[in-house]
Amino acid sequence: MLLGLYLLPAAVSAQASVYRWVDARGQVHYSQTPPAKGAYRLLDTPAPTVFTPDRKAMSEFLQAADQREAAGQQARALADQQRVADAGQCAEASTRLEYLESRPPRRFFVTGPDGEPSRMTDEQWEARKGEAQARILKSCR
Repeated sequence: MLLGLYLLPAAVSAQASVYRWVDARGQVHYSQTPPAKGAYRLLDTPAPTVFTPDRKAMSEFLQAADQREAAGQQARALADQQRVADAGQCAEASTRLEYLESRPPRRFFVTGPDGEPSRMTDEQWEARKGEAQARILKSCR
């Protein structure tokens, strides 16, 4: 904050004229107003440097930032949807595995290729159990 107060007079004086003169005792003076009597010299003061941003570049930068933000939001939304879907699949697969493991294979009926129901074989039971375990590995993170 103090730095800002120190720089403020410098910024104001950069825009004003600066006069230099030497008094009768030989002392050099600088002022924004010329002396009442005597010779003085008007010093050349450089014009203040004003930063003018490239509006096109700034606009392109802001558009790119907006696009990155929108892409990030979309990616987060898709990730959230995937987490919800995975949670549902995880719960379903866990329930199925628990159900399969709680009963022997001969307790289940499956529809055969001829459309007739038949008892589940040990191989079919193991295959269904393996499918449930694979889904658990994939969706339960």
